[in-house]
Amino acid sequence: MDTPTDGNFYFQPIGRTLRGRFDLMRALHRDQFLSQLIPEWGMAGIPGQRLRVDFDSGEVTIIESLYDRENAGLLEKIRKRGWGVAAAREEVAAAAAHLPSCAFWLRRAIEDGYVRLVAGKIPEIRGEPVKALVKRAPDPRDEQIRAMNRKMDAVLGFLITTMTPEQRQQFEALTAGGGGGPAAP
Repeated sequence: MDTPTDGNFYFQPIGRTLRGRFDLMRALHRDQFLSQLIPEWGMAGIPGQRLRVDFDSGEVTIIESLYDRENAGLLEKIRKRGWGVAAAREEVAAAAAHLPSCAFWLRRAIEDGYVRLVAGKIPEIRGEPVKALVKRAPDPRDEQIRAMNRKMDAVLGFLITTMTPEQRQQFEALTAGGGGGPAAP
């Protein structure tokens, strides 16, 4: 992945974010402060992960470029700092990879300059691609958070009813405008 802004790339068909290439030269145009990284990291930057889609077998693989022979020194530097590195290869469950969607979103990413096709071609695939960008499974913690918020609202409501008018005035002044703390002297 090589995004124009040195960021990550969310690939919708597999619901995963892939690390994009960090090009130090390109980033220097946006932030001169990054020049301090050159002595330690050099000018090459950090390669992004690669995505391999085999449209014949339906296999999708995320490949970590840091394990490539030419990046051995960079991988060692990253590990010495204690930073985590993804597995060299990660197979994505075939059921998670909807091939018409893979083809559609890869074409879009290539057209928009976020992805570069390095081998093969994207075939025409029968079937309707899923174009919805947001597909989120319910998180059980969401309901827990809502329940906690309801309890906090109830407790706060009760506390407000027990305040004297002066305390209520102080409370309202404290929370006015989304404050969250006492006013500075």
